[in-house]
Amino acid sequence: MNIFFDLDGTLIDNKRRMYRLFCDLTKQNEISFDQYWMLKRFMINQYDILTVLLDYTDEQAKAFQASWLATVETPDYLQMDELFEGTESVLETCLQNGFQLYLITARQSENATIRQLMNLRIHHFFKSCIIASPPRSKVKALLEAGLSFAEDDWLIGDTMEDMTAASALHLRSAAVLSGSTGMSVLQEANPDVLLRDISEFPAHISLHSLAKSV
Repeated sequence: MNIFFDLDGTLIDNKRRMYRLFCDLTKQNEISFDQYWMLKRFMINQYDILTVLLDYTDEQAKAFQASWLATVETPDYLQMDELFEGTESVLETCLQNGFQLYLITARQSENATIRQLMNLRIHHFFKSCIIASPPRSKVKALLEAGLSFAEDDWLIGDTMEDMTAASALHLRSAAVLSGSTGMSVLQEANPDVLLRDISEFPAHISLHSLAKSV
């Protein structure tokens, strides 16, 4: 049995890093932290924030994106991330219930991701870290990892891509509201369970195991 965990917004709170980098690159703070994340949760992408609200030209927006990708996973910014409360306990519970744990993330750098997991002391929970940096999708990344999937496997994440990947691979899906996507958007994906955050997941493992034994 496997559980595939998304990282940012699911196990790790990356909101402070994302907003700090946005402010540093735009050299402004006209858009507050709460406003920025409200826009993101309503699926307003970064390009539209820049061009509509900050009057960036297309060329300026593309230059911003290039700088963003070059900077967002550097050590100084990654150190701003924090584990969500209860993350270690959840991972330990999953292991105790016989699951193999995998990380599936849309980050760019496997090395930087593993270093961060080590700094946060959760790297030992995972059998493998799978990088699905765009344009490679999470579905493609998981298939290319050569894994086999079973009906009791889960994929847990905070985005529509996570839910789409779970559906495509016939995995059970758990959507968390702790990340960048709002409830109404995630509900459209019809996840098996919709959670406030990762701390609520172990209860669903127990319920699923109980249902199978009846």
